[in-house]
Amino acid sequence: SLDLFARVGEPAVGPLLDLCQGDARTSEMEKASQALARFDGDLLAPHVDEFIRLLPLTPSSACEALTKIGPAAAPALPHILQAERIHHIPGGTLAAFALAIGPAAEPAVPRLIELLLEDRYDALHAHGPALVAIGSHTLDRVFDALNRLDDERVGDYPRVLGLYGEAAVPRLTAALDEPPGARRTVALLALGLIAPTAVVPHMAAALRTEAEPVQELILDSLREMGPTAFQAVPAIREVLQRSDSYGVQESAVRALAEIAGDGQVPEVIEQLASPDP
Repeated sequence: SLDLFARVGEPAVGPLLDLCQGDARTSEMEKASQALARFDGDLLAPHVDEFIRLLPLTPSSACEALTKIGPAAAPALPHILQAERIHHIPGGTLAAFALAIGPAAEPAVPRLIELLLEDRYDALHAHGPALVAIGSHTLDRVFDALNRLDDERVGDYPRVLGLYGEAAVPRLTAALDEPPGARRTVALLALGLIAPTAVVPHMAAALRTEAEPVQELILDSLREMGPTAFQAVPAIREVLQRSDSYGVQESAVRALAEIAGDGQVPEVIEQLASPDP
């Protein structure tokens, strides 16, 4: 039934806002706010101050309405940051608003980076796109924060950095000269998405030195490249022969099949043959 108000359009906005008056949340206020959040942003834009007032009372629907309004709602950002902290609105809601207002969301960058590292599930689809929308300059701050990651979480973030596209290549390439660690690994895997041809030699070298969890990530990245990664075949065969890890062996076999074709598989099976029953 709430969608019916949106179909009525502009004549329904005033009466619904009237139901949102007051300093205490009521069921009528909550339903009216939910109905308003279904309207087009251009009808809601003249009422930014009203939705800012509603943030402590009906935070979810007020945020949704402000997000629909877009850049004109930028003055609401400090209030949404406060609502995210006090009223525990989801971090994805803050990210959606930041995405809607773009560069004006600069003050939200520190909190978005915190959320990026806390919530791996929304990192790619919410917090990452919001940071990119704010500007490519946020890459350095995101990249610096990656040193807080442990090896188990490294694989969640290359696609986030990949959202920055070719603008990220110089920064990521420079990181390949860093000591082994989360940042270098993420940079290596992100370059596999953005500039695969250039990064294959670096991946082949890393296969010979990195720990097994990182080897698996590199092998999976090479597999996704397909024949583009042919230069890495000797290193893949070497790690396959040397490793005792089932996960590394499986990833290596899959990578060889995608890169060099199924003709590699019989030879690989023979290489993996063991005298154990």
